[in-house]
Amino acid sequence: MTIRTIYGSTVVITGATSGIGRETAREFARAGAHVVAAGRREERLRELVGEIEGQGGEALAVRTDVSDPAQVERLIEKAAERFGRIDTLVNNAGVGSAARLEEQSLTDFRRVMEINFWGAVYGCKAVVPRMRAQPTGGVIINISSILGKRGMPFGTAYCASKFALAGFSDALCAELAPGKYSRHHRHAGNDAHRLARPRQFQGRSRQRIQMVRCVERFAIGINLGRARRAQNSCGLRPW
Repeated sequence: MTIRTIYGSTVVITGATSGIGRETAREFARAGAHVVAAGRREERLRELVGEIEGQGGEALAVRTDVSDPAQVERLIEKAAERFGRIDTLVNNAGVGSAARLEEQSLTDFRRVMEINFWGAVYGCKAVVPRMRAQPTGGVIINISSILGKRGMPFGTAYCASKFALAGFSDALCAELAPGKYSRHHRHAGNDAHRLARPRQFQGRSRQRIQMVRCVERFAIGINLGRARRAQNSCGLRPW
């Protein structure tokens, strides 16, 4: 069984300008990863990269609107050009929405779907061929929500985007790893910043899926490549 360590690996994170994305970037950097931070607010990205580099890490900022597939493709290309490979992609970019269906414009509804769902699809579409070509494969983590498992009033657009993301991730895992599919989860308490405090990924099959619930979010991770081990700060254990 081989071990995938975070130290020296390349991690691409969308939605890295705030919240879970920003903290994820910081934690991967502390673990020694090369971080590629993507988001729409360029100033916030520069601040994050400066912080990481100031602590001795390596990072790259790439302004990206994940609703545009061309920008997502450019993000993946720039990451590969800078660091030579992509070991982990964290599809974290997302927007919230709360409105009665009859009062919400279709433009706003589509915008939620474009960022929360299609942004992750574009990221996977761009990175999977590269990861397949790497001897050690790679890891994809799609950040979703507990509202991708149950509906909530005034959240039709948001819930729809997260249900779609969960189904997409499950199907992609099965597609990439036919017959080698497993899922496990564990509630992690009320500190969202603890979501990403990994030191190495663990799993016994070649390609696995992980589901982590943290506050109202969970990560669906797809492992591509050789057998490996992994763990994170939320204390994941198989069901």
